[in-house]
Amino acid sequence: MAVSRFKKGDKVINEHNAENYIPYKAVCTVLSVRKSTRGGYERYECDVEAPDGRVWKNCDEYSFKPVVALNTKPKAERIFELGRQIADRYKQGDKLDLRKARKICNQGFDLTENELMQACEVGVVLEARRIANNGQPLRQRFDALYDLYGRQVRVEPKDQLSASRQQYSTPCPLAFMLGEWVRSKGGDSFYEPTAGNGLLTIALPTKQTTVNELDDLRYNSLAQMGFHSATMLDATTIGAFGKPFSGVIMNPPFDTYHNKKDFLVRSGTIDGRAATYTFERLDHKIAILALEQMADKGRAAIIVGGKMSTKLTDWRDTYWKNGALFGQWRTFVSYLHRQYRIADIIYLDGQLYEKQGTTFPIVVLLIDGRTQWNAERSHVWHTYDERTDSRIDTYAELYRRIEQHLQPEKQDERTDRLIHARQKADGLEKYARRCIDVFFCC
Repeated sequence: MAVSRFKKGDKVINEHNAENYIPYKAVCTVLSVRKSTRGGYERYECDVEAPDGRVWKNCDEYSFKPVVALNTKPKAERIFELGRQIADRYKQGDKLDLRKARKICNQGFDLTENELMQACEVGVVLEARRIANNGQPLRQRFDALYDLYGRQVRVEPKDQLSASRQQYSTPCPLAFMLGEWVRSKGGDSFYEPTAGNGLLTIALPTKQTTVNELDDLRYNSLAQMGFHSATMLDATTIGAFGKPFSGVIMNPPFDTYHNKKDFLVRSGTIDGRAATYTFERLDHKIAILALEQMADKGRAAIIVGGKMSTKLTDWRDTYWKNGALFGQWRTFVSYLHRQYRIADIIYLDGQLYEKQGTTFPIVVLLIDGRTQWNAERSHVWHTYDERTDSRIDTYAELYRRIEQHLQPEKQDERTDRLIHARQKADGLEKYARRCIDVFFCC
């Protein structure tokens, strides 16, 4: 008789639903192996320990397959395959936490904690892309993605390199709305310079989208998603790709340079005099370089780091001084405003990012095409306005804010209804006053 397929200590996967009531596809540990003639023929049986700690005895070895078959796959394939399984769980309506995700991972994937995090995010990307492109109305897709966001594993960097690279991806409801903005004017090419695992691209057509990512684990996942092109380059040094992109979308890492040689310097004119703009932040530098790849009539959505306030300071005071923008934020916004049409600047509370492992406040800029450089000194972004610059701290507010740019006709309809309601209310008020006057006159 041939030797047994397994030995003590091997990891094996249950291949039969009813084998001693061990859960199907459960990864078990072999405790012992022996020959048996039960049933009238010679075979090998094994005792195994199930994931819940219970021991099952006298199991036919052919009820199991070796886990090693999965472990021999390249790491990138294992991360993506685990991501697919997690996406399937989300599709079924499951809510996952890190403990449940780790339990799935332990079924033979042999990944580190950080690699597990990447697989969890790949799972969100795959399911979010399916929802974002299912053809349902905008609001239904947004609500479904908000539900997914509530069910996903909290994804956060698990090693020093990931943390140093600021690998905090965009929540899928926000990514969806920004993607819809970028593609709303059509176009045949899109670009994401710091793509991560691709969350910001869920609403974009993959075969028309070019993505770039410096991290090798994330790049390998992008390479399996069917993008037009995936590159692994430094986003601060990428040259022109050739034809400008119809849309650009990005969420670059937030950081401040400390060495002047890393600063980005751009020149312009104001009232006929030369002006120099110096950008000391990494996210501002990447944003400007990526925008230079955009077509003149293209659209862009940019996420950059906001400013932290304290209990002693109001959040507005970190952006505005005496009602006007100041510091590096003023330099960044004024430079963009002189040569791009800024459709909106949206200040977001960091709590909206909680499931992505951070609560740092962010700012979203919606860009609607390029203009000629405006050199007038008076051409500056507006001062603080309570109606447009209030910080958004719920996804419902976020949806309404961006929807008005995607569906302006609906916004016009709402405005018309509001005007009509106000006119009706004014008429009722005048009628009531006349009634009161008549009453007292009598």
